[in-house]
Amino acid sequence: MELIVVVIVVIALFAFLISELCTEIRRRKVFKFRNYICLMSLSYNNRRISDGTRGRGDALVWFHGKYSMLDMLYSSKPMLLDYWYTKEELDEIKR
Repeated sequence: MELIVVVIVVIALFAFLISELCTEIRRRKVFKFRNYICLMSLSYNNRRISDGTRGRGDALVWFHGKYSMLDMLYSSKPMLLDYWYTKEELDEIKR
């Protein structure tokens, strides 16, 4: 009986550690992806300032701020722009 309890505890601990590892890997991917989105937004803002056009306004608000860190962390979507943004948004941020 005691051996069964030890085996169950070890399995539960192993499952917990695996889930934490997977969450940490996802968290790092989300962090890198959000940094990339932030750089795209800043680049868009700088291009709009230098050419004197207004565009859609502050890209940090409408592009970077569209999804939160938690939205991305707990979603099953991959960290690719096409999965998170519409074609129109991507066309705007890249112009």
